[in-house]
Amino acid sequence: MKEAIKITAIGITVTTGATSVVQAIPTNAAGQTARVVRVICPVPSAYAYILPGPSTATATANCIAVTANEQLILDVTGCTHIAHIQGSAAAKINIIPIEW
Repeated sequence: MKEAIKITAIGITVTTGATSVVQAIPTNAAGQTARVVRVICPVPSAYAYILPGPSTATATANCIAVTANEQLILDVTGCTHIAHIQGSAAAKINIIPIEW
């Protein structure tokens, strides 16, 4: 049986665009930058690309693909931001801090 994730803080939802934009990683319940996040694209038939890293990170089509309704659990320890860029059209990306 898989262990359930614990969501104790509010995340963010961003809209991707044609150029890469960085967004600060949301904070966890303790007010610190989250070490693990859940990323999902909740819009049917939409997709985007993301890249966790510093505030200078730049996402491209060669980065992590986030497709419609696919949940990704990412260890972003050491990162402060997530860069994002649209696939073929604008998409929404939901980023939630989680704890185990």
